[in-house]
Amino acid sequence: KGAKDNLKIAEEGSWTEISGADFGEKGATKLVFTVKGGKGTLFVRTTLNGDDLGYASFDAFEDFTECELTLDKAVSGVNDYFFVFAGEGYQLGSYRFE
Repeated sequence: KGAKDNLKIAEEGSWTEISGADFGEKGATKLVFTVKGGKGTLFVRTTLNGDDLGYASFDAFEDFTECELTLDKAVSGVNDYFFVFAGEGYQLGSYRFE
């Protein structure tokens, strides 16, 4: 599942937590998200200061553009996860795990 609200990234190191996400038995191997605005990198983690499950960099899209982030390992079951952001001045639009 995913989100439909836009999240403006105001400063380097911003983050958001998604609690209790249910990835089911099949799990997910990638994150598909839309972004527009400045240059940045999105990191996915299961703890705020933990190891990255994956990351994707992007650069100044004028309109919301779909990007993909391949996870280093599949996630399954019920988990919390964090999006940690490098860069600033861009917006995260929708996202979904597949």
